[in-house]
Amino acid sequence: MDNAPGRLFSTVTTNESRHHRLQRTVVILSGRPFLSLLVETHVLTFRITTAFDEWAKTYDGSADLQKAAGITSLYRGVSKDDPSRCCAVMQADAGVMERFIADNAEMIASSGHVLESTVAQVFLDHA
Repeated sequence: MDNAPGRLFSTVTTNESRHHRLQRTVVILSGRPFLSLLVETHVLTFRITTAFDEWAKTYDGSADLQKAAGITSLYRGVSKDDPSRCCAVMQADAGVMERFIADNAEMIASSGHVLESTVAQVFLDHA
């Protein structure tokens, strides 16, 4: 553990298995360590039944709800070739995105998002 005096961040390397080496960051807040969870990047593509601007109003309007759930929205856009196809890119700790969608399915569907058309890909910043 690198814990130089005056540093806010310390790095801890853990071996999760013989084949994977994960690096996690410990954040020191008020003298108390906090081990951050591994962040997942979610790339969601899906169909909408409303105009993109209408869908985006609901998506953007849920920003506080997303933030409270621990989700960071990075991008949202519409297909250049098909105005009924959208993409949203978000980051959250493991399990957060799935819980958010399940807990807010009615609101998400009311935006015009066709839930059953969603293709989700999850990316990590390590192997």
